[in-house]
Amino acid sequence: MKKAVVLLSAGLLVLSMCTLAGAGQVGNIRVVGEEKERGFALELQGEHITRQMHLEERATLAATSYTTEYEYDYRPPDPVSGDTGYIYRDEYANWAYLDLAGLEEIETIDRYFLKASYTTNLFEIYGKFGVGRLISKWEHYWMEGFLGSGGSYMDDWYYHDGEEWIFDYTDEWGWGEEYDFKKESPVELGLEQSDWGTFYGLGLKYIFYEKPDFRVAFDAQYAVQRNKQRGFFALGGSYREWYWEDEEGDESYGEVGFGARIDESETTEMHLALVLSGIMGKLSPYGGLKFSNMSTKYDGSMFVWVEYDGFYIEKTLDTFAYTMKQKDSFGMFAGADYHFTDRVTGKFEIRILDETALSTGLQIAM
Repeated sequence: MKKAVVLLSAGLLVLSMCTLAGAGQVGNIRVVGEEKERGFALELQGEHITRQMHLEERATLAATSYTTEYEYDYRPPDPVSGDTGYIYRDEYANWAYLDLAGLEEIETIDRYFLKASYTTNLFEIYGKFGVGRLISKWEHYWMEGFLGSGGSYMDDWYYHDGEEWIFDYTDEWGWGEEYDFKKESPVELGLEQSDWGTFYGLGLKYIFYEKPDFRVAFDAQYAVQRNKQRGFFALGGSYREWYWEDEEGDESYGEVGFGARIDESETTEMHLALVLSGIMGKLSPYGGLKFSNMSTKYDGSMFVWVEYDGFYIEKTLDTFAYTMKQKDSFGMFAGADYHFTDRVTGKFEIRILDETALSTGLQIAM
């Protein structure tokens, strides 16, 4: 049995190191006083995390085109002789190809979750479930590609002779243009804060060395957080505007623009940690080292809009996805548990290097 446990632990260690697998709080080796507490425990946790992230591979945001047709009949329903009216018809075409590279960002995560654990002589198995939100702030990027738009307009003018609408004449005109697009930092708009989403994780501690006042364990953990994003970032804003005034002094205004939305994100976190823990009466300080692998996949949509005399049309060009990776994989952590009673324990932990994080919690042994 002991041999099987050792083999299982070694396999878990090798697997975690091969993936360079950091999933938030590491946690102490569970104790009460000077004796390890066996059985179930529940823990309410909160944590605040900040990480430096970067885009490893170039991402394509849009590579598509579309055409939109629009018709508007402006002939008053109760005309009198001499009134004029028109049927307005237009067609817009837009196309784009955009690449994103060199993106660096700061991700900030807030979480509240319930941790349930079960401890034996050698192992602690635990699971986490709760809510989390994500804020992404772009620090640097490079974007390039080309954008184009075109349109044709046709107005059929009518006049009313007192009995019916009579066709008078047709106005037609059109336009089209394309240009190369290049944009580099600084960023004008970053991503907004996400909605609260689901967070869950699984972990295992293997306690391989123990003395009355000192213990050493490996901790392996995997966690996922999913969020609906509310972010919008303008890649170029309006790239064509026009304004004119007719003979009667009526003003007209038009604009074509483009942008991108981040619709949702999925953060995946793994870590392998070496935990060193001591016992000093009611206080149990601990610390250690960890290797982590954290990434966030963003899914979004590229769109264009056309605004003309108060009418607004928006069309999705394409959907896109890109993945951000953490810049540093090596981290350190330290914390302490304070045992208020044999069953109630307060918890505190800080983490640095691969992430800057603070975790606090309250554990109740069952």
